[in-house]
Amino acid sequence: MARTETRQDAARQVKRFLSGYRDGLRQRRSMEAWTTAAGPPDADRARREYDACARELEARRRGIREAIELLRAGSPERAVLGMRYLDGLPWAEIQRLLHMSRASCFRLHMTALGQLEALLQDRRRDQNENIET
Repeated sequence: MARTETRQDAARQVKRFLSGYRDGLRQRRSMEAWTTAAGPPDADRARREYDACARELEARRRGIREAIELLRAGSPERAVLGMRYLDGLPWAEIQRLLHMSRASCFRLHMTALGQLEALLQDRRRDQNENIET
């Protein structure tokens, strides 16, 4: 029971991290609209804020891409995470592209998050062992 709860908590953490990237994309789009609406005195400040947001978003995207690349190449789990978090596709489009039901897509997504969490835990453990020696 405790192991299942821990795995679910870990999956939620990974999902929250990945969702933060999608929220960043939305923020970037609204920043673009705000930048074009800003008058000349605020344009420099708006551009700096926009650039900072874009750099942060790109750093998150790199981190997500690196995490997804830990999954087996060509696996459906990797495809689902890539389509959802890197390409930003809605579930209906992922479902159509993979020729799967919505429930199957969600199951694959949860499986992928569990695999990703396990791989990241192994990586952290290896890094900690290297630091201790």
